[in-house]
Amino acid sequence: MRPLHYAAWQGKKEPMKLLLKSGSAVNIPSDEGQIPLHQAAQHGHYDVSEMLLQHQSNPCIMDISGKTPLDLACEFGRVGVVQLLLNSNMCAALLEPKPGDSTDPNGTSPLHLAAKNGHIDIIR
Repeated sequence: MRPLHYAAWQGKKEPMKLLLKSGSAVNIPSDEGQIPLHQAAQHGHYDVSEMLLQHQSNPCIMDISGKTPLDLACEFGRVGVVQLLLNSNMCAALLEPKPGDSTDPNGTSPLHLAAKNGHIDIIR
């Protein structure tokens, strides 16, 4: 695991600041196709997610299972991160339905993931 991915996964704000200041690339995927924003979103690390977005992390990148950071935040009930991603206006393309397009190979949307996992607060 790369240092930036580890800091995002653990929600370590100070190491994240240092790594970003030193020019670490925010959109380099792991072997699973996840960028650090996937890790921060999945684990509900709002401040780290915000830092990554401020450094042009792309929330539309899908991992190898076809999930975006928004999908993971919805799936795991990370309300604050869901709101952050939606308010960033960088996820608008993910919410626009396109013919023959879906958020993952099974046609599951972020709303489906939130509902499947009982996250009523996200559905609202």
